[in-house]
Amino acid sequence: MCEDREGFRYPVVDKNVCIGCGRCEAVCSLPSERFHAADAQRGFGGSIKDAELLAESTSGGAFTAIATAFLKNDGIVFGVESSEVYKARHASVSSVEGLVAFRGSKYVQSEIGDAYSRVRDLLKTGNRVLFSGTPCQIDGLYGSLGRLADSPLLLTVEVVCEGVPTPRLIEKQLSYVSDKWFKGQPIESMRYRDKWNSACSSSNRWDLEGMSFAVAGWDYQATSIEGKTSKRRVVDRWFNPFWSIWLQHLVSRPSCAECPFARPERVADITLGDLWGVHLYCPDLYNDDRGASLAVCNTEKGLTAFEAAMPLIESRELDMVDVVRYQGPMRKPTGTNPRREECMNDLRSMGWREFTRKWAKKPTLKLLVSKYLWGTNKQVCAKANKASRKCGTKDS
Repeated sequence: MCEDREGFRYPVVDKNVCIGCGRCEAVCSLPSERFHAADAQRGFGGSIKDAELLAESTSGGAFTAIATAFLKNDGIVFGVESSEVYKARHASVSSVEGLVAFRGSKYVQSEIGDAYSRVRDLLKTGNRVLFSGTPCQIDGLYGSLGRLADSPLLLTVEVVCEGVPTPRLIEKQLSYVSDKWFKGQPIESMRYRDKWNSACSSSNRWDLEGMSFAVAGWDYQATSIEGKTSKRRVVDRWFNPFWSIWLQHLVSRPSCAECPFARPERVADITLGDLWGVHLYCPDLYNDDRGASLAVCNTEKGLTAFEAAMPLIESRELDMVDVVRYQGPMRKPTGTNPRREECMNDLRSMGWREFTRKWAKKPTLKLLVSKYLWGTNKQVCAKANKASRKCGTKDS
């Protein structure tokens, strides 16, 4: 696997050992025909009951709950852990304690390494395996396993994916933050989306950028960056150029623009994501901005696994029409931004400040008023109060 000039990794054939059998091309052809019918899906929303695990999770902790239930029956779980701060790689754990490495979103292409071959070997020896990743990674696993892809011992869990940005974007941002806020000291850790309200009471020193002082929790997606001195920099979602640039689809992997997996039919047994639209169609699951997960069971195997995790989750079933309405990547691909190549060239040639001034969109006054003065939490409370008044009138 070699990086191209944009920072994305692609397979390169070693001509010295290749025998020309074509097996690698057959395995890696996209997409497979392993899509599960959308009309058989069952969607659930909710959050893990353990408050500490919920605080550590990006959304509602559904993956931790599912993986915990799976591990209690002598399973092995493959997930994605951080590597060198801004990188990620697939790894495996066989204990509930090991799941901590997999919590928290990583917005970068993970390195599969030898994970596929290890899954194959484990299945051959009768081990139960849960493998999680993006839809294309799940499909790649199926292709590499051959007949073992249908093994009852294998459970697959995919995330709702909107495309992976080049690691060059976050690498350049962290270099700038290191120079400006940490006196050139290396960055020790980073959380793309941190529920930092629970950590603000600690002895760590926090520097807040944007309007992070006004809000806390899941809905605002604050990014926290920590240096060696335990000093942290928190950047609010609406003032973080990383989110603005990535969500314009200016720096994503080229193939993500026409992703064949961005559709209602899914490839994994379970699809997980944030419960976007929660305040609009299921406000009872908002959970006071502490995080809420979406879990879509695409197969009977997936439903069985989710049901095993239900004792750990406060959840209820959702209407799939509502689910898909608020999950763009479950409807269609993002498409190509016509200015992508220009943006990628600027990313290579410009400094961070110059680059973000050109490409990052500043939040509008209307957006700031909507988010900070009339936030999601207030909208949920208003809906609940309105519903309560209606019920009181009817009863009287």
